Amino acid sequence: MLVKNVMHQGAKVCSIDSDLEAIATTMWNEDSGAIPLVAENNRVVGLITDRDVAMAAALKHRPLWEISARELVEGKACHFCHEEEDIHSVLKTMGSIQIRRMPVVNSEQQMVGMISLKDLIDHTVSGRSSKNKDVLTPDEVLAMSRMICETRWLQTAS
Repeated sequence: MLVKNVMHQGAKVCSIDSDLEAIATTMWNEDSGAIPLVAENNRVVGLITDRDVAMAAALKHRPLWEISARELVEGKACHFCHEEEDIHSVLKTMGSIQIRRMPVVNSEQQMVGMISLKDLIDHTVSGRSSKNKDVLTPDEVLAMSRMICETRWLQTAS
């Protein structure tokens, strides 16, 4: 199964130069916990979560309208997948890097959709062989969810 068959379309984006107040407002209006960031030519360059906004508010000691998204994402890896990728590969990536949402891009790295845990759950079919590439099994989605939810300090303590 390809990512384009699982993703949802229509996710709002913000410019990398947007301030966190504008991003938080977009999150509120769209009932979204994450907003992809785009730069020139509408290329995806990052993702801001509601947690990122909350932590910046708590730790930067500046009003949200004075903090740009660029400040939070510059120099950090931007994780996204391509619409023609196999969803099983994306599932493994999301689990290994512990992310719940991932922007989906086309060949020009432009935003075409998002993959979230809800999308994965919505495309899970029970009672099918896990060898069937056209379905996600509950075991696959549960395993990825467990990886995402592992406490990071436990991973580094071992």
